[in-house]
Amino acid sequence: MTRHLLPRPGILADTWTSLRSYWFHWAEARTSRRTDVQDRNDHRPGRVVSTAPTTSPAEVVGTDFGPHDVLVEMGPLQLFARVVGLTDPEHRDPAAAAAAGLPGLLVPPTYLFGLERRHPEVPRIISRLGIEIGSVLHGEQTFRYKTQTYSGDVLTFRPRFADYYEKRAGALRFLVRETTVSRGTEQVALLRNLLVAR
Repeated sequence: MTRHLLPRPGILADTWTSLRSYWFHWAEARTSRRTDVQDRNDHRPGRVVSTAPTTSPAEVVGTDFGPHDVLVEMGPLQLFARVVGLTDPEHRDPAAAAAAGLPGLLVPPTYLFGLERRHPEVPRIISRLGIEIGSVLHGEQTFRYKTQTYSGDVLTFRPRFADYYEKRAGALRFLVRETTVSRGTEQVALLRNLLVAR
């Protein structure tokens, strides 16, 4: 189960200022490297395209949604660390990270969940099953790391619809998604997500 961290007292006002500044400069903060990553995603051979909605889970169990590359940007990573109250300088200060011998800011364990959501096929899984989004609960999230990740990394997320089962005569439906995360040819993590539809 994911442990939820609360912001430190007094951090919300400063966080709002950071959020406002961050969003105002969002377009300016996009680097040419991120554009290259998006271009790679748009032109990747064998890219999965969503089909017409279906209410049959059996048709999508085992579906590989294809790879999607995401650049781990420093600005959003620093903002995330500030909002959840991470005080370790390796998460927030590039100079401290470099002094510790790290190639970039250290990515917190739960941060990959947000990056995975940038995969265009992940949000569409609900509609493909004909499930109303208002009936969905986030049941569980696990992270299994093989190595650390850092700002500046280009990570490849490859989700797979791993399983579907029901309880209480179909009143509760469970959707399991597994996502491998790689950096080049090196696998860095495995994410497992459980959604519950009522």
